[in-house]
Amino acid sequence: ARIPFAVRFGGETGAFPMAHCRLVLDDLGRVQSLDVLDSPWDLSYALPTLRTLWIEPDTDPAFAPPGRLTLKCEDTSWELDTRDERELLLEVMDILEICDPDVILATQGDAWLFPYLARIAKQHQMAFNPNRDKSKAPLIKDELTYHSYGQVNYRAAQTLLYGRWHIDPGNAAMSGGFSLQAAIEMARVSGLDVQIAARNSPGAGFTAMQIRQALRWGVLVPQEKRQTEPFRPLMALNNADGGGLNYHPVVGLHSNVAELDFFSMYPAIMAGWNISGETAGEVGETNRIVPRSGMPIRQDVPGLVATILKPLLEKRRLAKALRKTLPTDDPRRELLQGTIDGLKWLGYVSFGYQGHAHNLYGRILAHEAICAIGREMLVRSIEAAHDYGFEVLAANTDSVFVHKAGATSPEDFQALMGEIDQRTGLCIELEGIFQWLAFLPSKLNPRIGASNRYFGKFYDG
Repeated sequence: ARIPFAVRFGGETGAFPMAHCRLVLDDLGRVQSLDVLDSPWDLSYALPTLRTLWIEPDTDPAFAPPGRLTLKCEDTSWELDTRDERELLLEVMDILEICDPDVILATQGDAWLFPYLARIAKQHQMAFNPNRDKSKAPLIKDELTYHSYGQVNYRAAQTLLYGRWHIDPGNAAMSGGFSLQAAIEMARVSGLDVQIAARNSPGAGFTAMQIRQALRWGVLVPQEKRQTEPFRPLMALNNADGGGLNYHPVVGLHSNVAELDFFSMYPAIMAGWNISGETAGEVGETNRIVPRSGMPIRQDVPGLVATILKPLLEKRRLAKALRKTLPTDDPRRELLQGTIDGLKWLGYVSFGYQGHAHNLYGRILAHEAICAIGREMLVRSIEAAHDYGFEVLAANTDSVFVHKAGATSPEDFQALMGEIDQRTGLCIELEGIFQWLAFLPSKLNPRIGASNRYFGKFYDG
């Protein structure tokens, strides 16, 4: 009952938001059949030209009532005074009629603008419906406060439209800033409506991907989480439960330091080891054993999470590779960056969600196995660096900082990277070479380096 309709529809038909489809209609215009002509995993895809209306208040409504609204659509802009509220509403309605936007990008649109316009309409007994589909009223979703990674987050009440999109960039759960292309990419691969994908956390998109895949497999979707943690002795818990490995940095100023980062380390481990809630801790005909804890990972059946992540990782890898080949002024670079970011966020939450209480298919055993394998792979990387004559200045979860006298160009690190790839079965990339790099001491103990506090200058400036 709680499965979003768009996800159910996608699981049944294979359709997804922004997909090209071929429809067969009857004489009354009712859809008789639907064929999807592209895939959510296509790297290059055509999007329709979206007519966008930007709306911006002159002040932050949380601190002072805005005096003016700026609206822009294509080459036309309007400045509206908010003092005469009835006239303001009439002008906004006229602009919606003239511009007929596909997308409304409204700063503070959820928290202030649309509730404000709805209040004016009610106060003056005016009809106001910003939908393109006038047979429906806008969908209002309640405000929400939630915890994530130790932080309390607030999401304002949402105004979702029919026939066009309304997105509030300030109410979008995107790290690093809002990107419409990233929202479209997450909608395409998750099956969620673009307005939902832009606002909700990537965890909601990952959950939708799991449910859609389960529906395709004919697997039941549990109403509540059912996969529990088995009883284990204390030492077994101690051996299994740990986070990412942190190799304290060597405090001081260093030159010619290469930063090597694993490409989507945890999602790659999940895909490569077939880790999922229903395979972790289960014995099958063939198994892989988690280092140190000895936990089996069943290999003879495809894991739900691994099945989802494999095409996601491949698409992100291809998008990154293609973007590097394009000139800096090529407009496709920005579109590809949106694709890369959207897929990165989905991959990022795929790991943390394995131990999340709301993940219907999650299990803490999977979370523990991923961390344990990640620690082992980082140790193997450090050992490979030592074997190749490099000094390891720092390492943290999925990255290694190495130095070697005379090693200043990317070619000087290729042999080491190839060895790490072979020893770990993962892909490591050269993030860059620092001309100089400073690792800072801990405030509590200056003899110990702070693992997440450093600054430097790459050779490219």
